[in-house]
Amino acid sequence: MASYVSRNGLDFHVRAHLDCYASCFSIFERQKRGALLDLAAGAGYTSHVLQSMGFAVTATEINTEQFVAKGVSVEPADLNQGLPYADASFPHVLALEIIEHLEAPSRFVREVARVLAPGGTAVISTPNITTVSSKLRFLFKEEFNLFYNTRKRLYDPLSELAAGHISPLPQWLLKHFIEQAGLRFVRTHYTRELLGLRGNWISSNLLLEVTKAAA
Repeated sequence: MASYVSRNGLDFHVRAHLDCYASCFSIFERQKRGALLDLAAGAGYTSHVLQSMGFAVTATEINTEQFVAKGVSVEPADLNQGLPYADASFPHVLALEIIEHLEAPSRFVREVARVLAPGGTAVISTPNITTVSSKLRFLFKEEFNLFYNTRKRLYDPLSELAAGHISPLPQWLLKHFIEQAGLRFVRTHYTRELLGLRGNWISSNLLLEVTKAAA
C-alpha cells in the first residue's frame, strides 16, 4: 500500500486501503451537499477531497499535528470519550478505519447515530476479518488479518495518544451495533483487490453505508 497520496500539491499520509477512499467518495458524491463530520481524519485526505466536492467539512483527530488539509477546521478529539457535538448536528458522518482502534465500538456507533441528523448518511469502515485468508490465519496463528500480536499493530505508529488495531469486528456484529443505535443499514461496499475482485471472501476492508430515519 502506498505511504502517501498527493492532491493539489499536498502529500497526505495514507491510513486506509486506497479503494476505501474511492468508495467513500463515491457514496458521498450521491448525497446532498451540507455539513460533514470526518472522524479521526488523520492527515486530512478525505477532508480535503470532500471539501473540494462541496461539503462543509469538520474534522476531528487525536493528533492534530499530522493534519495538513487546508481550509478545513480540525478539532482535537479522543473518540473513546464520545463526540463533542450536539445531537443531530451533521447530515453526513464519515468514520473511515477508526472503529477498530477504539475501546468500545458499540458506544462509538451510538455516538455517530446521536450526532447524525435525521435523514442523514454515515459511512463506517473497518478491516474485514472474515476473508478466507483471515480465517486461515486465525486457524494457524490465532490472529486475524490486520490484527496481529505485534507492537506495530497494537499501537498507533504516529501517535502515543492513539491505540492500534484492538477491536476486530465481523460484519454481522457491526450491523448489530448499527441497528441497536437506531440506524438503518443500506449497503456493504467491499474494497477492490487483486484482478479487480471484490466480496466478503477476499476484500481486506469493508464500508457500511447507513442512514438515519427522517424526522
